[in-house]
Amino acid sequence: MQGDSTAKAPAVAIVTNNLICELNSKYFSRLEKYFSLNGWVIRNDFEVDRIVFSTCGLSDSMMDIVKNALGQLAGETFPTEKIIVMGCLPKTHETELQKVFQGKIINFGEEEQLDRMIEAKIPFREIDGTNVFRRNELFNIQVSDGCLRECTYCVIKKAHGILRSIPVADIEKQFRGAIRNGYRKINLVGVDTLGYGYDTGSNIVELMEYLLTIEPQVTFYLGSIHIKWLELYGEGFFNLCKRGLIKSLHFGLQHVNQEILKKMGRKGNFAAIYADLRRLKDECPDLFISGDIIIGFPGETDEIFNEVMEFFKKDRCFSLINNFEYSDVQGAAAIKLPNKVSPAKRVLRWAELNEVLGDRLPNLALKKHTDIEFNRYRDAYERQNEMNYYFCKNSYVEME
Repeated sequence: MQGDSTAKAPAVAIVTNNLICELNSKYFSRLEKYFSLNGWVIRNDFEVDRIVFSTCGLSDSMMDIVKNALGQLAGETFPTEKIIVMGCLPKTHETELQKVFQGKIINFGEEEQLDRMIEAKIPFREIDGTNVFRRNELFNIQVSDGCLRECTYCVIKKAHGILRSIPVADIEKQFRGAIRNGYRKINLVGVDTLGYGYDTGSNIVELMEYLLTIEPQVTFYLGSIHIKWLELYGEGFFNLCKRGLIKSLHFGLQHVNQEILKKMGRKGNFAAIYADLRRLKDECPDLFISGDIIIGFPGETDEIFNEVMEFFKKDRCFSLINNFEYSDVQGAAAIKLPNKVSPAKRVLRWAELNEVLGDRLPNLALKKHTDIEFNRYRDAYERQNEMNYYFCKNSYVEME
């Protein structure tokens, strides 16, 4: 199982349970860069000296993927002391992880432990984050980390903490790097991207307008957006879209019923926000708008679910919808809510809504909208049918 002792360089397998999350992708590609610069060979199998998991902790299913992979390694007698688990999972599923894994766990911000373990000549903190992932023409710039920690169903806040905006100087440096390397499609990334500037007295509109003074011939793609920000930024945001400078928006819609949204901790008047969204789509028909919906949240009655169904039968704003079946996540506040929807009913509702969504489901929508540069996401949806975890090798493009 372990590498040949005569090999000139040690080998590592970097494994992840989520290819779609931009923040996780930036993390595992940075890990790949880190190991490569420190003289390690990156492999896409387990014939290695060490295995590093770069994990997403969004849900218990993400924990299950890691647990199954660890079980596979145990069955193949790979030494536990040679396995390292990093990423969100050590914080979001700390107790569950410790029950099934007695090896090394490293939290975000504590990567100096990894430096010591592999005797790194170049420490992790000195490794610049990557901006371009393979099979993706977008240049990814992280503008913030963390969120306002309000959603009752989410545990990612345990790993990323409270909202922190990246300094403008750092964003500008990456942006200039994009221009220098010929990239004009800029994907702005965060746990809640439009939350940028909330902690510093600025906002995402001001940031984009500033970047446009450096290079006006760019277009922006924005994901992981709390839909409430649409109310707040109003005309400034609309103006950027109407000028054709924003090509894609991905909203955390989560639900359409105001009472369920309240239980979810999702602030904002949905009816008013959706009216703004309809206006935006009417004025910018080529704008690609996608979103997430959670079905089967506690308190979702048959009548409320029918409201969701009717909404999507009439909706013409969204080109793609990720339909998630709610499940309790250990450590999330929603786990304590009454009036749970039974697992069988959640599965049924998920299937019924998928019938309504039709070609707005990700695998169909991404084939239909080939002008949207999300090749990495297409690849992820294709590979999800083959395996539950992924080897991270040649995951990024090096910049000058």
